[in-house]
Amino acid sequence: MRQRHILAVDDEPLILRSVERALSLAGHAVSTAGSGPAARALLEDHSYDVIVTDIAMEGFGGLEVLRQAKQADPDVCVVVVTGYCDVATAIEALRLGAEDYLSKPFDFDELLLRVSHCLDKRELRRKLRFYEHILPVCSGCQRIRDDAGREPGTGEWMPLEEYVSRVAGSPGHCPACAAQFAQR
Repeated sequence: MRQRHILAVDDEPLILRSVERALSLAGHAVSTAGSGPAARALLEDHSYDVIVTDIAMEGFGGLEVLRQAKQADPDVCVVVVTGYCDVATAIEALRLGAEDYLSKPFDFDELLLRVSHCLDKRELRRKLRFYEHILPVCSGCQRIRDDAGREPGTGEWMPLEEYVSRVAGSPGHCPACAAQFAQR
């Protein structure tokens, strides 16, 4: 399994070191930033699987780190940490695309659990996008989009049987099976 890259952002050095240590001991590659501008500089040069950021930092806070991270990579998972039980700020962070939030003080096992869930969600989103690229199927009606000869994502949606017939030239059978049915 590949090592996951995590960015920890907090303006409290003791908390930042503690988060770094917990995530490193769990096997992750961890970068740290002691401020929003430092996080922005790292985001310009590196990509991360997960970002754990404090919300309340001097000047350039965690919500701005969240915005810039999502702008750079919409799939990045962000866990926001707040020292205040400010539900409105947590809701705003979730609205902006944060996966989760924790209130300080938090248990490091809880942090590791939340990061693990984020990594699982990220992997599932990547797999789904990969499979949709190979064969875009609507999860509701089970129609297939035929992008052949078109800009990806602009093809016609059609029933499975019609797609298979159009692409394979038979009503849903491989050439060997189609030949067997033709002999009957």
